[in-house]
Amino acid sequence: MLVAGGTQLDEDLVARAMRHYAEACTASGHALSGSVDTQCRCGTVAARLEEDRDLRIKAQIFDVQRSRVQAAVNAEEQPDASWTFSALVRLVVDELPDPFQGFDRPFKRIVFLTSALARIAESGVSIDAIVRIGLRHRFKRSAAILASAMLPGISLTGSRNSIPDRTLAWADLLDRCIAESDPGDVVDNVAETESLGDALFERIRKARIGLFADKVAGWLERAPIIDIVSWRYTDLADRSKISEDDLNFPGGQEAVAWLLDRFSLTHYSDWQRTSLYWELRYANNPESTAIEAGVPLSVLRQRPAHVGTVVDAVVTRGSSPLDHENLLGNLTFDQLSSHVLESLKNGRAQQTSELLREITRKYPTLAEARSMFGFALIPVLPDEALDVIGRCLADPENVNVELLRINKASALWRLRRSAEALVVVEGLHVTGFDDDLWLWKPEDLESASESEDFEPGSFNAQEWIAQALKILKGDVAQ
Repeated sequence: MLVAGGTQLDEDLVARAMRHYAEACTASGHALSGSVDTQCRCGTVAARLEEDRDLRIKAQIFDVQRSRVQAAVNAEEQPDASWTFSALVRLVVDELPDPFQGFDRPFKRIVFLTSALARIAESGVSIDAIVRIGLRHRFKRSAAILASAMLPGISLTGSRNSIPDRTLAWADLLDRCIAESDPGDVVDNVAETESLGDALFERIRKARIGLFADKVAGWLERAPIIDIVSWRYTDLADRSKISEDDLNFPGGQEAVAWLLDRFSLTHYSDWQRTSLYWELRYANNPESTAIEAGVPLSVLRQRPAHVGTVVDAVVTRGSSPLDHENLLGNLTFDQLSSHVLESLKNGRAQQTSELLREITRKYPTLAEARSMFGFALIPVLPDEALDVIGRCLADPENVNVELLRINKASALWRLRRSAEALVVVEGLHVTGFDDDLWLWKPEDLESASESEDFEPGSFNAQEWIAQALKILKGDVAQ
């Protein structure tokens, strides 16, 4: 490659020009270069530029989905040696972490997935690392949804008799975990809740954290692969964990993520940033990177890699905020949000705000984390909360303006500046803002003194405004 980041048109032009020069130089007896035949490298340079151009084109037209579709032209033929590695990985990534795939064809699903995993293992790649590490977060998210498909007293998909046994096992596990973690918080009848949607949301929230999440993690670490494929939950307390060597690649979890990104996602914009760095190292030095990652070079060569194309992607991603990536170790933004909410509900606003402070220092362009930081500060340091919220409101990229204004009013209210808070609330325009939001309860903003006494609640924006106006107008009238 002549210039990193050059366009395909530039490189094609340079390659063609060099080929014309090489032909002319050869015809002149290499007089153009002033070298003798045995010393002139014009033909070698032209060939290298053409090879680089062709490699860029191959890297740019590589399509994961096309390889998957081509492999499955005959839907009745299970994965075999003719399937590319990318087709195998895409099948596993698409179907394995999704318990709702194949409800109407469970045995065919098991055959296809076990065959795909067998082919992957035959290539020299650890399927334990792929399944138990690479797909871990997808499994945890899917397990929460699967376990929530049965609410106490009602099924979201029909009568209890119509639910497959595997779904019932997960739902019963979640019931036991909720009962054990918080015996007084079990919902016995959906009719007692405000709505079925509220009950489902709360059940999914409980499934994403705490004891149930720990059970899922333990199952994923210990269960036989066939149980994971079929989503069959069994208590595995006495079963030993898979060895660390089997659970990971020599390159660690980043190498596992890179392999999954490179063979299940076509576009670099969808990859994790660490995967792009691995790809850049591979494009520059395939042999040593394959050894470092612990992935057979024969597997990696099934997808072309071009240094210039990866450099372009790294430069593009380097100028964008960390919107969907890992923030702290293996913590994703969704998991961070869940952790923050659970901590605030347990009265830990001080600790939560300090965690978010560190995250905003590390990732100052991450607008959603800064907005959460301002929200968490309201019970603890409302003056600072106003400053943080003000910075968020000044950011033209922030689309949650009305939510930020609600939080601004809450901070003013916490500071006992009720008249100013009332002005902000009266100026809110939330027509069409139908999503439920986690907000500080108006009654806490009015009366709570210590930050531990605050608890966020789930509100429709109109509902929160109505409650806030009723209390604030009473304050101002006094």
